[in-house]
Amino acid sequence: MTLACALLASCLAAQESAPSALPREPRRFRAGAVTYEADVGLVPVPLDHARDDGPRIQLAVARLKSTASEPGAPIVFLAGGPGEGATNMADSPIWAAYLELGDVLLVDQRGTGRSQPSLAEHAPELDAGKLFLDRPTALAAVLEASRAAAADLRASGIDLAFYDARQSADDVVTVVHALGYERARLLAHSYGTHVALDLLRRHAELVERCALLGAAGPDDLLKPASELDPFVGQLAQRAKAAPELAGGMPDLVAVLARVLARAAKEPFTVELPGPGEPVRVAVGRFGLERVLLADLGDPSDLVVFPRLLAELDRGETALLAWFVAKRFEQSRRLPLALYALRGPSGASPERAAHIAADAKQCLFEDARNFPFPDVLPVLGIRDLGEAFRRPVTSDVPALVVSGTLDANTPVRQGQIVRRGFAHGAHLVVANAGHDDLLFDERIRERVVAFLAGDEAHDGTLEIARRPFVPLTGTVDPAAHPALGVR
Repeated sequence: MTLACALLASCLAAQESAPSALPREPRRFRAGAVTYEADVGLVPVPLDHARDDGPRIQLAVARLKSTASEPGAPIVFLAGGPGEGATNMADSPIWAAYLELGDVLLVDQRGTGRSQPSLAEHAPELDAGKLFLDRPTALAAVLEASRAAAADLRASGIDLAFYDARQSADDVVTVVHALGYERARLLAHSYGTHVALDLLRRHAELVERCALLGAAGPDDLLKPASELDPFVGQLAQRAKAAPELAGGMPDLVAVLARVLARAAKEPFTVELPGPGEPVRVAVGRFGLERVLLADLGDPSDLVVFPRLLAELDRGETALLAWFVAKRFEQSRRLPLALYALRGPSGASPERAAHIAADAKQCLFEDARNFPFPDVLPVLGIRDLGEAFRRPVTSDVPALVVSGTLDANTPVRQGQIVRRGFAHGAHLVVANAGHDDLLFDERIRERVVAFLAGDEAHDGTLEIARRPFVPLTGTVDPAAHPALGVR
């Protein structure tokens, strides 16, 4: 039986069970040579935790069974995005080390993954070709699809007013207790840390320890573009000093500025393969900014950025076509869960003013927060307010992990979050990008040791540097999949 079928069967069983019961569907997940014993199900939670007697929704949960003889408190994993499901990671090899400590609970946050209702099932098609030219064209396409989504949600009786980080934090409490545990340890990544912080603010008694990988604080979801200028400067210094580039990229910042200005005057045109005729896509400055932003925190893509910019500076678009094709395919449907869950967190007045000022003077202008705030009233998303955005303080032991090559949740963001913990530590990992924080083995060793009870201290760790690909010439496609198109 597939995981989806098992969860459907569990959902039917849940309708006949007590609200706190987890219908158990035994499963085995294979991660290479390792097999995880597990059970899966859908846990009922209140739609609105302020009304326990109100309607309920179903959260998909995969519980991986601990391999310890005496398991400790379970480890609840909160995935990022927002919009990413956790249960689809049940066969990842990363869980083996955590299972030596206790059960691992993979929880699909409300509206995501296999939880019901699924916002993805109500996401309309989007005219992806309109997303890469300029902001007005892209915004018009997104708002048109958002109006269709809003109508479908109303017809289906789904109110996005109850899809936010605060409700998701309360969901964790309900799930942990429903499965028979008194306390838990938290492992959160990216947007999952945003949920975890609100959980710590209001339900600290539930949490023994928490690891926050790529921390997103309460006022961090809308981002100033000025954070990226130093990051690009750091990337430029790396490119200038990289022996594999042989001094061929002395000023990456200048090349980037020149390429963006060129795209503003005369958009690049790329041709994407399709089932029928190739699709021609115009990529203006705004579209190019969005393409670069999508991978700016991923070192596996950063290795090809100097070559991409050098080619665009010469008017060549082969590499750009690969990056656009990837985002084109991902953009065929409205990312409804991302908008619904990210939107309510908003920004404080001070941060909003900072963001507005940045749009007039920074490299990436106002592309970073697109399509906020314009999409909020169309989808009926309400703001969580200033009380939600205040800094979190807690006595719970916490380990915050940041990567120097993570543009999504930069080191400074982690530093600020760490200040709120009386028993906290900040691990800064050189050469680590956003996803490395969850998947790199050396980082995982530190996180597992902390969750096992070791005392953590502020410190640094260095993982291997990924070399840039050469600026010209034939390159092994194994260095980056985009090079296979050459």
